[in-house]
Amino acid sequence: MAKGNHVFNDFDGCLLSAFADFLEQAGGGEHLRALGGSGGSEAAARDFMSSRYTTSWPLLVEIRSRPQVKDIHWIQDDAVVGASDENSQAFGAASRAFRDAVVAWAWDAPGTNPMEAWRHLVNAGVDKTAWDRFVAGSSIAQAPKSSEGRAARCIELEKFIRGELTKLAARWLMALRADLKASVDYKKDAQSWQKTLSNGIGRDWFPPASGAK
Repeated sequence: MAKGNHVFNDFDGCLLSAFADFLEQAGGGEHLRALGGSGGSEAAARDFMSSRYTTSWPLLVEIRSRPQVKDIHWIQDDAVVGASDENSQAFGAASRAFRDAVVAWAWDAPGTNPMEAWRHLVNAGVDKTAWDRFVAGSSIAQAPKSSEGRAARCIELEKFIRGELTKLAARWLMALRADLKASVDYKKDAQSWQKTLSNGIGRDWFPPASGAK
């Protein structure tokens, strides 16, 4: 049976999936799939992205290449993978809501704030049981050797998710609208977009579930 329950869920994958959902409506989904290695011309796909999504696509690539994001993907416990456990279900629902909110935001649907959906995504995005098991012991070669080191790494990553990654997600949402201004008639200006996304982002935006402050 497969082993390894991830401590942190796939946040950068949610951003990519939200972008994919939008491209399926706006046109260009085949280019994103080509860049993901599923066939098609990668050269044509790169040309499409560089001409249409000049800011948001490079930023998304940058986010996904961050070393902390790479760490998020390998940190897992040694237990048998749980089938559709409570954490997976909660994250799946929050992921779907975030993806829908991003698409609505891109099309300027009234009253849309995808950062509210991001908050729920982040709050659902840590498997505390897997966290505790990873801290107790890990067979992963790159994991810190001590339980104290593993606990510290988890807390560092949770702080990154709640802090820097959250700010990067908001930047990406701003960049997406900036790239779409020529084709979408936004009712408000960029300053208003920023105010909407910034609402509620701060130190107390997330409950301290596992020691991160």
